[in-house]
Amino acid sequence: LDLCMDDICREHHVSKSYLCHLFKKKTGSTVMQYVNSVRLNEARKLLQYSDAPIHKISEDTGFSSVSFFDNVFKKQFNLSPRVYRQKHRDGSSAS
Repeated sequence: LDLCMDDICREHHVSKSYLCHLFKKKTGSTVMQYVNSVRLNEARKLLQYSDAPIHKISEDTGFSSVSFFDNVFKKQFNLSPRVYRQKHRDGSSAS
């Protein structure tokens, strides 16, 4: 599902700034923080349970580039996607 803020705003007859303000007020995070969190959680699962290449996981989870994905992932989990996969691979004894 490809959600677009313009479509959401149009559907609910609100401006982007109001939608962003309301979202932050209700959730405590920005729309992009939330979207990236959902993307990163999906990427973690794919890194752990699939053999898909990292560039494919980056693309499939909606990141604009592998380098952006790598930076956001490192910032969130203190590990690169490659190292995360090595440490958390399904069947691995590492936690």
